[in-house]
Amino acid sequence: MYEKRQAPTFSLNDQTLVFDVDRQRQVAYLDGRLPLPLAATIELYDEATNSHGTATVIGVRLLNGTADVLNQLCLDVTVDDRWWARFDERAAREAQD
Repeated sequence: MYEKRQAPTFSLNDQTLVFDVDRQRQVAYLDGRLPLPLAATIELYDEATNSHGTATVIGVRLLNGTADVLNQLCLDVTVDDRWWARFDERAAREAQD
């Protein structure tokens, strides 16, 4: 395809997005470009809620960027229900305040 000319170059964001595909929610950003293998486990911890959980990588994608946002590496994951339960509890308390 590019035998007689140079292939295009695309800039990549310096962070990796971790995305829960079941809930369609962002889980975290990881510093660096980390294309973890399928079935890799990411241990999650949130100090604000003292929550622990795990995310399991089920896919790796490159997200298309825009003029303002660079292309980004994305780890599609499934996340423990217990992880989201603490966040949802905290969000409900904050909404009442």
